[in-house]
Amino acid sequence: MMRILRLLLRPSSLATTGAVALILLAIWIGIYFGLPLPWIIVIVLVIVAAYALVQLMLRLRNARAGAQLERSIEEQGKRSAQGARPGRESEIAELHERLLAAISALRASAAGR
Repeated sequence: MMRILRLLLRPSSLATTGAVALILLAIWIGIYFGLPLPWIIVIVLVIVAAYALVQLMLRLRNARAGAQLERSIEEQGKRSAQGARPGRESEIAELHERLLAAISALRASAAGR
């Protein structure tokens, strides 16, 4: 039960529910005020296009933030390797490689998509 509730309360689920409710409301108002069917269809298509545009913009923003996070982690690893004591460079380089491998694995997983 909690799993279903968590799924329903996710922001993407709430946005989709809101868009569907807005579409149903637009259809009901269009029929109530006697708008011709082509106008109702245009209103519904505008709502769907706006929803799709907002979802696309959110995905692009999240992808950009993820890429920026990866770059900052990579830069921080390089700075740490440069400022390391002479005997620890190989150890830090190995840790850096393991971190990059973990980021690649995360990006390939379902959570990273």
